[in-house]
Amino acid sequence: MYLDSQPDSCYSVDNLAPDPPAHLHAVQGSLQVTLSWDASDEPDFDRYAVYRDTVPGFELDAPLDFTPTEGFVDTELPDTDAWWYVVTSLDINGNESESSGEASVIDDPPSAPQDLHAYGDTTLVNLIWRANEESDFYRYAVYRDTVSDVATTTPLGYAFTEQFEDPDPPDRPVWWYVVTAWDYGGKESDPSLPDSASVVTGVQDGVSRLELRHASPNPFNPRTVITYVLPEGAPTELSIYDASGKLVRVFVSEHDESAGVRHVPWDGRDDEGRKLASGVYFCRLEVGGEVLTKRMVLLK
Repeated sequence: MYLDSQPDSCYSVDNLAPDPPAHLHAVQGSLQVTLSWDASDEPDFDRYAVYRDTVPGFELDAPLDFTPTEGFVDTELPDTDAWWYVVTSLDINGNESESSGEASVIDDPPSAPQDLHAYGDTTLVNLIWRANEESDFYRYAVYRDTVSDVATTTPLGYAFTEQFEDPDPPDRPVWWYVVTAWDYGGKESDPSLPDSASVVTGVQDGVSRLELRHASPNPFNPRTVITYVLPEGAPTELSIYDASGKLVRVFVSEHDESAGVRHVPWDGRDDEGRKLASGVYFCRLEVGGEVLTKRMVLLK
């Protein structure tokens, strides 16, 4: 014998939270922080919630924002030196996961510029240095003084690339320069070393023989300065060869260059503007049939 039961209805409740996002990373840029994390593989995934605070281990309150993708760019940064982030996952039923691991950004000042070098005379001084690699780098400030302990109160000028021209050096036997780096948040680095950037005037006095001086700095990356001295006007050619003897750069090819001291910067590129590989290179100076050669090392 069989008995039919009475019909009834039922439903299930999804109260299971998604797994928390994994591998949260934060990268500081110019006036922004970019977050990324692994994508959720939950079938009922809906969106992510992003949280931010200025202290680690913070409790979750109101989300900074929501995003449907595994990335977020924070452009409204608080006026502090550090920020911490976590991310959670939400499903279509509103269930929220535990928070991801924390990711932080510490807004330290940029590092001091390296390998500062000055070359020139009483009418024009050129400065070069190694480029800063901070993601939030903004610009450089150049300072000048007549003593090696250069005051960094009022900049001589600013530069957005790793070079600067001083067209009006002071009427003193020696002057000194330092360079600092600034980020987009207005933080300034410590100054570069000043003792690598002194310039002595009067270098053209008493020139009596042909000279090809050692490049400075050497080894270098990415720039160096080649200095040569002509005791009298003569046909002149200055060129760079790689270790195999291949000509890679011609700087000077003058039928009759005048006497004096010349400073020629080189950025490690060939005549086509292509960056050359690390290695040994040779600077060749030919003047009136006389040839001088110096060895240089490009490091990267």
